[in-house]
Amino acid sequence: MPVVKQHYRTVSGNIDEWTYWTFSPLSLPEGQVLERLIIDQDAGVMWLRNDRGELHFLPEKTGEGYSVGYGGGGPGKFAAMIEKIVASDGHDVTPDTSQVTANRHLNDWTSSPVSDRTRELSLAQLRTLRTAGTAPA
Repeated sequence: MPVVKQHYRTVSGNIDEWTYWTFSPLSLPEGQVLERLIIDQDAGVMWLRNDRGELHFLPEKTGEGYSVGYGGGGPGKFAAMIEKIVASDGHDVTPDTSQVTANRHLNDWTSSPVSDRTRELSLAQLRTLRTAGTAPA
């Protein structure tokens, strides 16, 4: 994945800052499907693995990141994204969830402490989570 870096340093050297950006696609390539959704608590990132085994960042809108384990906007956005993924049978991972209302089970799960750990969930597990409110092991 390409990374862009910017270095800023004052003449005196009292400020020396590096900033890094990476850019990733906002959807899966044509014809590909989400196979697994990955919550990486250590890195604070949500990932997806497609049906070809490739790892991608889970696309998110600028300023609207995903998170889990507390009542707030991040878990709500993540619940809406899971809803969108399940409804599209893994085909739609585009980040705009403005027209999506997450199922109550998904909202409850993403906001609860039980979701606050690193894990991988298959599409079948996401479906079960949506209907039953628990993610089977």
